[in-house]
Formats: sequence, structure tokens, C-alpha cells
Amino acid sequence: MKEKKFWDSFNVQETSILLNEWLLFEKYMQILHDVGERKIRRAKEKILQEGLSPLKLDFPRLKTLIPLKLSRISLQDVKKAMPDWCDPQTRRTLDLLMQPFSCFYSYHLPWSIQELKNICAEEGIPLPSSDSA
Repeated sequence: MKEKKFWDSFNVQETSILLNEWLLFEKYMQILHDVGERKIRRAKEKILQEGLSPLKLDFPRLKTLIPLKLSRISLQDVKKAMPDWCDPQTRRTLDLLMQPFSCFYSYHLPWSIQELKNICAEEGIPLPSSDSA
């Protein structure tokens, strides 16, 4: 999911489902971290008995989705197209992704903005302004 063109190839509903799958994957990984990788049986029991715990959603965690934010797809349309059965935190993920780039990167700190500059250079797109969503 490192490339903008990956996200550009999907429609809004497909994107909403992929975003939901990303969130569920992150939740599964959190459970494995909590119970230990070697205790898969315990992880399965935890999921079946307790369900998936909420995931801490913050801007650093969502940086992996910056190529989606830079894609041609409207995140507002993705949110509207999201099926009801998607994890409720998927909508929250979209709300955070729709925030300005300044929430993800400190434009006045060269080491912070360099990551975004690198992504934009790889994609051949201009650097978005700090206040653009």
C-alpha cells in the first residue's frame, strides 16, 4: 500500500472495504502482540470470546495510508460508500485521514516533512500544502 497508483486503481466502495481490512489486520496484529505470537490458540479464543479491541488510531499509525490520502479518490465518497458491516473504527480512520497534512507532518521540521517529500517525488506529484486535506 505504499503507492498512490495502488489506491487509484480502486473505486470508492472497494477502497472502503480495503481500508476496513487494513484496520482489522492492525487489530489482529495488536492481539498477537498482546498475547504473544506463539500463542495463536489464545489469540483465537480472545477474538472469539471478547471480539477485537479498539485500536489506538493516531496520525503516526495512519502515515502508512498517506498514499491513499494523496490518491485521486475522494475520502468523503469512500466514507459514504462504506458498507454498514465495516468496523466502526474504519469511519474514524477516514475522519483522521481527511485532516490536513500538517496533522501528519511538521512542515517546519525538515526531518518530518522529508518522508512526505520522498513519497511525492516517487509518485511524481507536487508536495501538498500543510493546510490541504
